[in-house]
Amino acid sequence: MSRLRDIGPDIRLLSVPYDGWRRLSSNVILLGETPLHLDCMPLLRSASTEPTGLESTIIDLGAGRPADFERAGDAVRGKVVLVRHEYPFAPDHVHRRRKYDMALAQDSIAFLIANPVPNAGPLSGSSGRPHDGAGIPAAYIDYEGAVALSAQRNARVRLNIQGEELRDSMANVGMLDLPGGRDSRIVISAHMDGHNLGQSALDNATGVSVALAAARILASRLGPDTPGLRICFFTAEEWALAGSARYLADMSQPERSALKLNLTSSPP
Repeated sequence: MSRLRDIGPDIRLLSVPYDGWRRLSSNVILLGETPLHLDCMPLLRSASTEPTGLESTIIDLGAGRPADFERAGDAVRGKVVLVRHEYPFAPDHVHRRRKYDMALAQDSIAFLIANPVPNAGPLSGSSGRPHDGAGIPAAYIDYEGAVALSAQRNARVRLNIQGEELRDSMANVGMLDLPGGRDSRIVISAHMDGHNLGQSALDNATGVSVALAAARILASRLGPDTPGLRICFFTAEEWALAGSARYLADMSQPERSALKLNLTSSPP
C-alpha cells in the first residue's frame, strides 16, 4: 500500500469474504511389490478422499488435451487420470483446470498432473472447485513420478488427500483512484497472492510491478479530457479468481457502470 500511496492519496483497503481451504495431509503411492511414495502437492481446493484413501488404475493421457480425452472415451471412467502440465503462456497450451474439468466430466475418480521438467519437483495450482461444487481428488506429481507410473502397465495407485474447508475467510483488495475529468474509470489490476514453490515471483509479482510502473507513468497524464485511473491489487485470485469476483459482485451498479476497461497485468 505504501507504493500506491507514493503515487496518489486516494487509497482504500477493502476486505471481501471467500471460501478458503487448506491441506491437512496428502500422499500418492505407486502400488506393487515395493510400494513407491511419489512426491506430490494437492491442487488447491482438491476434493478429499475417504479417510482410508482411494485405490485405482492409472490411465495415462499424455498431455491431456481434448483429443486425448476424446480418444480415451469411456476408458477414463473410474480411473485415475494422469496428464502433463504445459507452459501456461504458450499459445497452444491447455490449462490445468480445463484438463481437470475434462477428467471430472468423464467420470475419472482422481486427477494427477505431472511437472514435465526433470528434477524440479511437483508444481502447485488450483482445481477451481467451489466449496459446494462437484470435484475429485487432485494433485501435482513430479516428472520422475510420472515416469514411474508410465513404465508400469496398468499401474495402480493409492491416493489420500485430506483438506479442510475454511468458510468466511477474508481477502484484501488494495485500491488507488486517480481522478480524471470524466466519471469513467480505466482499471489496471494485478494480484498479490501466489502459489508456493517460487511460482509467485512470476505469477503475479511481475504483474504487480507492471501495474505500479503504469500508474507512475500515467498519473501525470490524467486531465479534464481523460477518464480516471484505478489500480486494483487483489488477493484470493489463485482461488479461482475469488477475490476479484466477490469485489465486483459487491459493487454498486452505478460504480460498476463507470468502469469502462480492465487491463490485467498478467505474467509475461
